[in-house]
Amino acid sequence: MPLRRGCFWLTASAVLVSAFLSLEAPNAEAVIEPMYTLPFYDSFNLACGFHCYYDPVYGWHEGVDYELGVTGVGGERVAAAASGTAKPCPPSPSAGNYIVINHGNGHRTRYLHLRDTPLPSDGQSVARGQVIGYEGSTGYTVPSGFNHLHFETRHAATTFTCGFDGTAVDPYAPSTYMWTTNPPSYAVMPGPDTCSWGANNLRVVVSGTWSDVWQTWWNGANWSGWQTLLGTATSDPSCVSRGTNLVDVFVRGSGEPLPLYLKRWDGSNWSGWEPLYGTLTSGPDACSWGPNDLRVVVSGGDYDVWQKRWNGTSWSAWQSLGGSTTVDPSCVSTDVNRVNVFARGSDGDLWQKRWDGSNWSGWEPLYGTLTSGPDACSWGPNDLRVVVRGGDYDVWQKRWNGTSWSAWESLGGTATSDPTCVSTDVNRVNVFARGSDGNLWQKYWNGSSWSGWTFFSSWP
Repeated sequence: MPLRRGCFWLTASAVLVSAFLSLEAPNAEAVIEPMYTLPFYDSFNLACGFHCYYDPVYGWHEGVDYELGVTGVGGERVAAAASGTAKPCPPSPSAGNYIVINHGNGHRTRYLHLRDTPLPSDGQSVARGQVIGYEGSTGYTVPSGFNHLHFETRHAATTFTCGFDGTAVDPYAPSTYMWTTNPPSYAVMPGPDTCSWGANNLRVVVSGTWSDVWQTWWNGANWSGWQTLLGTATSDPSCVSRGTNLVDVFVRGSGEPLPLYLKRWDGSNWSGWEPLYGTLTSGPDACSWGPNDLRVVVSGGDYDVWQKRWNGTSWSAWQSLGGSTTVDPSCVSTDVNRVNVFARGSDGDLWQKRWDGSNWSGWEPLYGTLTSGPDACSWGPNDLRVVVRGGDYDVWQKRWNGTSWSAWESLGGTATSDPTCVSTDVNRVNVFARGSDGNLWQKYWNGSSWSGWTFFSSWP
């Protein structure tokens, strides 16, 4: 019978061999400087560590196995652990679809069991954090169909092939520790979203410790306590106000496929959670230019950006906006019948698509180095702001003044979530993000200067 969670899915024969034969794991000696970030963007379960078992056919397990995102589903994004040169490899009965990256100085990483053919071409340069494929179960997995990423770090290689170049090392061992940051990844913790219908209203929504949705709001004088909106969230929630005393909250729910849900505040009561269906591989973001307009954008099952729109009477079908996003997209309306959509592309840059009232533009690069999803806010036609977490984990902003985009500007902080911004009035902006302590922090623009980061609340 297969066993799980002790360290890995082990066959009975592999357990017996590991337990009773006098076998000694190879001693891979190396002096290595930290250089890698975890090769994914999602939550994970470490299913099997380095040398956690011995297989009589394939030998020692020379990598680390990660279950990504929602256990068992597969399809989560796999990213390059460091910059280098890619070598996609022919499918193998053991490794399935896989890719090797040469990081120079004898360092190689291998990414096994990908769902599809790797994305980079042979010899292509890839950046740290660039999406190179999707988690899968191709090749030899125990049990069959076990969705996970097998990640190998190899050292002292003198060749660059699809084989076992160099010596495998344990990236977690003290003598060969290879992670460059703490936490050693681009993964983000659950984060906040914000919305407002005017100067004396501001609302923050989050997914709480037990995955239900919570809100707190500012009435112009005081903040309320945290209030649960119930539900089961598998993403950050999003909120939007279509008018005074109207609020819509969206979240990706549980189940298969992962669907979109909506909860509405009509000025006096909250509705229940209503299904809007779809297959989401990200959290949603919503925007509106008035009471009879509401739009929500998501990353779909194909990793394109998709939208669904409310016209005051009914919901449209899902519509693809193209692109290829690796995180939650964002949308904002700067004026009636004007919409801007932002997404981080597979290259890690920020991209934008615009609706001008009659047509969509193509996707336009705004560059940057993003380690989170973007969020956008606006106080009017000639103001547009995007906030992201950068490669240094600071919060960064880029602003449109009606004519041109500014350069990227650091707002400081150390974010462990997607940041969010909201404008409550002309020349007023509030930015929220989760800090390295797991708590919620706030920074605001008062019309002439930025405040420092201030503690807002512990996480509900």
